[in-house]
Amino acid sequence: MPPGLTAALAALAVQASPADFAAAERLLGGSFSGLADIRRSPVATIDAAELTGHEITERLSGLPIGPDAELHVAWIAERLGARMSFATFAANVGDLWFPAMDDIACVLHSSGQLLALVLDHEELITLSALGASQAARHPGHKRRVPDGWPGSLDGRFLALLALVRDGTGLRDARQLDQLISMRFRPREGWTVLDELIELERRGLVRRATGGTGYRWAVTDAGSDALS
Repeated sequence: MPPGLTAALAALAVQASPADFAAAERLLGGSFSGLADIRRSPVATIDAAELTGHEITERLSGLPIGPDAELHVAWIAERLGARMSFATFAANVGDLWFPAMDDIACVLHSSGQLLALVLDHEELITLSALGASQAARHPGHKRRVPDGWPGSLDGRFLALLALVRDGTGLRDARQLDQLISMRFRPREGWTVLDELIELERRGLVRRATGGTGYRWAVTDAGSDALS
C-alpha cells in the first residue's frame, strides 16, 4: 500500500474496504478494465506532472463537480475503496494520491451524469462522462465474441504480442494502442484492451502491474509463439 495512505484516511475519518472498491467497480459496469477507453474523450484534463499538491487541489476544485458530490474512490492496484466528498478528496489529494505507485479511479454522480475521475501513474488527471449505455459497454469484458474473431493468432495479434514483448513489461494498454494503430486498423467492435485480455486468456501475456489499462508483459508461452 502507498506509504501514509492508511494514516491519511484515518485522519479524515474515512473507512476504506474491498467492499467499497467493488462498489466503484460496479458503477463502471463491473470492471475497471474499460477505463482506458472511457478516458479517450475527457470532459477535462489536468497535466499534474509539474504541479504542487496545492496547485492540484486548485485545479481539481475548478472541475465541474459539486463539492458535496460523493466519490466512490478506488486505489486500483490495492483493490481498496472508500467514499468521501469531492471537497474532502480535492483538499487532501496530496496525501491520497501517490502517482509513482498507484492509480486512483473515482466514480460519482453529478448534475444527473455518471462521471469517472481518474488520476494515473503518469500524473495525468482526466474527468470523463459516462451515459448509462456507455457504462453498460464495459461489463467486465463478458462480451460475445464477434463473427470473424480469429481462433488462431493473426498478424495483428502477433504484432501486438511483439509490442508487449519489446516493452519489457513497461507498456500499458494506452501505449500499446497507439503503437498498434500505426500499423493496423482497429478490430471492429473491440479495443486493444479487449485484445490484451484475450491474449491473457490464451496464456500469452500477463498483467505486469496494476493501474488503468495495466502494464503488460509476455509469458513464456507468448515468447514461444513469437519464436
